[in-house]
Amino acid sequence: ERINFIVTADHGMAALSPERYINLMPLLDTTQVIRTVPGTPFGLEVKEEYADTAIRILRRTGHMKAWRREQMPRRFHYGTHPTRLTNIIVIPETGWTLDYAAETRPVRKRGTHGFDNRDRDMHMVFYASGPAFRKGYRQGSFQNQNMYLILCRLLGIEPAPNDGEWKDVKRMFRNKYPGGGNPPVTGIPGHISDISYEKHPLIPDVFRIFVCAIPNSKAYEKLTRVF
Repeated sequence: ERINFIVTADHGMAALSPERYINLMPLLDTTQVIRTVPGTPFGLEVKEEYADTAIRILRRTGHMKAWRREQMPRRFHYGTHPTRLTNIIVIPETGWTLDYAAETRPVRKRGTHGFDNRDRDMHMVFYASGPAFRKGYRQGSFQNQNMYLILCRLLGIEPAPNDGEWKDVKRMFRNKYPGGGNPPVTGIPGHISDISYEKHPLIPDVFRIFVCAIPNSKAYEKLTRVF
């Protein structure tokens, strides 16, 4: 009656394969490349006069999207800092590996993340059970930063300014708490007003947070049957 239990993750995962590998070095003029930042996304710093040419080459190659730093789509929330970010950002197609090396190297990872967050493989699971949540409710997809608002709601604390959207997650909560009383409400995205310890009937005297790793798929399936 007093414990709210959440199973979630920080991101999804996509399988990798040696057949989905692109080495960028043979494609580009190496005299124009200043530095690379391997990973997903892949960072590529080139001389300014070569940037447009490099982007055309990368886009023509396929299985990747490339942008100038300042032209990244807003939904990625990338900044424009001139030294923390390379002047070209490359996001491979989901499941593809980008490299920059003198010769082809084997793909040793079995999976990774960092691909386009609109891809379903990049979404995480979210299960919640307890007195604060509606039983049997099916929550639609939401941005991961809203976990901050969910935890603030459960803890009964006022959120700091944030990028969350309360309207995207508020329907998962019960309209009335067990034991009487109404939940705090707000019409301001990313903000919950008028919450205090005294007004929130679900906050236990001692609040413990557990982080655990699920060892295998069978354990995961067993856990999800609880919900």
